[in-house]
Amino acid sequence: MCYCAGMKRAVIYARISQDQSGERAGVERQEHACRGLAQARGWDVVAVEVDNSISASTGKVRPAWQRVLGMIEQGEVDVVLTWHLDRITRTMIELEELITLSQAHGVGVATATGDIDLTTDTGQMVARILAAVARAEVDRKAARQRAAHDQRAQQGRSFWTNRPFGYNRDGTHHPVEAPAVIEAYRDVIAGRAGAYAISQRWNEAGLLSTLGNQWRASAVTGFLTNPRNMGVLELRGETVGPGNWMPLVDGEMFAAAKRLLHDPSRKTSYDGRRKALLTGIATCGVCGSALVQGQSSPRKDGSRYRLYWCRSSRRCVTVPADWLDSYVTRKVIDRADQWISELPTQGALDGGELDALRLERAAKEQTLATLADLFVDGELTREQFTAQNRKLIAQVAELEQQLVAAVAAGMSLDPADLEAIWEQTGDPEVLRGVMLKTVTRLRLLPRGKGNRRPSGEHVDLGLAGNANKPPTQ
Repeated sequence: MCYCAGMKRAVIYARISQDQSGERAGVERQEHACRGLAQARGWDVVAVEVDNSISASTGKVRPAWQRVLGMIEQGEVDVVLTWHLDRITRTMIELEELITLSQAHGVGVATATGDIDLTTDTGQMVARILAAVARAEVDRKAARQRAAHDQRAQQGRSFWTNRPFGYNRDGTHHPVEAPAVIEAYRDVIAGRAGAYAISQRWNEAGLLSTLGNQWRASAVTGFLTNPRNMGVLELRGETVGPGNWMPLVDGEMFAAAKRLLHDPSRKTSYDGRRKALLTGIATCGVCGSALVQGQSSPRKDGSRYRLYWCRSSRRCVTVPADWLDSYVTRKVIDRADQWISELPTQGALDGGELDALRLERAAKEQTLATLADLFVDGELTREQFTAQNRKLIAQVAELEQQLVAAVAAGMSLDPADLEAIWEQTGDPEVLRGVMLKTVTRLRLLPRGKGNRRPSGEHVDLGLAGNANKPPTQ
């Protein structure tokens, strides 16, 4: 089938891998050239499909190209117009799919640099050669980029494709985002907020990610645990060394926040909200089994409500989950002044003590480096090096733990903060963390026969520093 003459239906496909300005100038130039070719051949342009800022070699879905393939399958076009074959594909797999479609539907490909008839053996051979050349260029480009990244990494220079949240492109702090990030670290360490609350706060303030997306709890956790924020450069998952940009937080703050955000006890559901506040804390007052969360039997209207019940097969006790969550939280908040003041203050240090710890850590790290040099120079045996190295590594780790604990202790939760958190957001991560630190005993007692409403007499609650006795049964 010849498509070089006569009125044929043509679809223009334009694509560019990166459009950093967002002005679409590249794809518009491609479209203009293709329209000129269509006019010269007397073809009718029935559609223009554009994939702007999408690569053809990374395997990403290209919506516009998928629509072009759909038009070919439906017999809606006779010719695909594009600037060059590499606009359509840079992979042999996609090219073979296109050849199969072209053969089945008699569709040709016309480019501003010359036509390719994929329905003929010669056209297919030329297309395969061009695709192989394009693939080789992609591989060479990737190798050049990896080499450039490695060189920048050795120099401590950033190589950000997209501007990171909290930073300007030159590595300085963003005037609006950076203070929000620092506040988030402080709130996580102090127990004033978790990843879910921070995501809500940033979204409400219009602080979207640098890709224009709204924040989710998982994205906030990933961002706050990225070593880049403490000025450390990573390359392909490996720590390279210090970067040449301004850290948002120091190493101790970063480690303290990371420890809390990765704490398994703070595990949340997919959207950042806990499904059950008191699981793993509340127990059965009859058999001692843990309480788990479930759903009640359907009411007359078909609705259900959350329940805590005894994990044993007997289900010794049950209680509405919303009631127990609210009751325990209110008790914890009402006694906040007492239990916060009575929490252990281990790790709290003044500025001078913190500096002394940092100096001691730096000295031991320098000794580790000296040991390595002595071993390389043959002045230490492997056994001598191993013994001293292991001892020093343990000492550095202990100093790190003391510094992290000191930072966390210096940002302790205030009773007024807890009240505000509960009244304004009810942040589940914060409340969960508070429960784990303060509730020393939470036993659910039987309510007896009949449909008795739960009350405080059915809850045996003990708080940190609180020597209250279990209620009389």
